[in-house]
Amino acid sequence: MSYKYKDEIYNSLNLVSKLIDDYGTCPGCGSERIGSSKNIGSMDYNGKLGTFERICKCGWSVKLKVEKI
Repeated sequence: MSYKYKDEIYNSLNLVSKLIDDYGTCPGCGSERIGSSKNIGSMDYNGKLGTFERICKCGWSVKLKVEKI
């Protein structure tokens, strides 16, 4: 399965790697922790779109849609 992100095409493993590169470090506080009770990073798919969400304990967050191709 392929995904379109920032006008490029990625397979699922490469997409996760790219999202971690882009959003793994919080620009607000510099935290790199994802997946604990204080920081959340998730990727959910429903139909043609996937939703990526990254929330940090400092209040910074990003939520975006990734299109399946």
